[in-house]
Amino acid sequence: MEQVDRNSILEHYKDVKKISEVIGEWESGVVSVWECVINECPITLKIKVKRIAPNTYIGVANYGIAYPSTHLSYRSMQPQHSVHDALEDALKGFLSSWKPEYKDQTKFELDKNW
Repeated sequence: MEQVDRNSILEHYKDVKKISEVIGEWESGVVSVWECVINECPITLKIKVKRIAPNTYIGVANYGIAYPSTHLSYRSMQPQHSVHDALEDALKGFLSSWKPEYKDQTKFELDKNW
């Protein structure tokens, strides 16, 4: 199993208070699931890392964010060459939309197929 450098994620993304791997049995293709506790965020973000081809992974967040001015939520799912990079890509996609000062106006959209 590929390693994820949690310390580098916590150092780089100051809004992330905690990141931990969830132990369990997952559907085919899922190599790991991560929980992220984010400052002032009312939900727990979970990210699945899936192998989509040899040495190619994507991170899939369980929530997207939409604001009143937008109708669609954004989630990044760019193919990456490591589990760490796929996890970081999904986290970065969520954090690019997360604005604590607008938390009361934020609509968290749960991915029902997650």
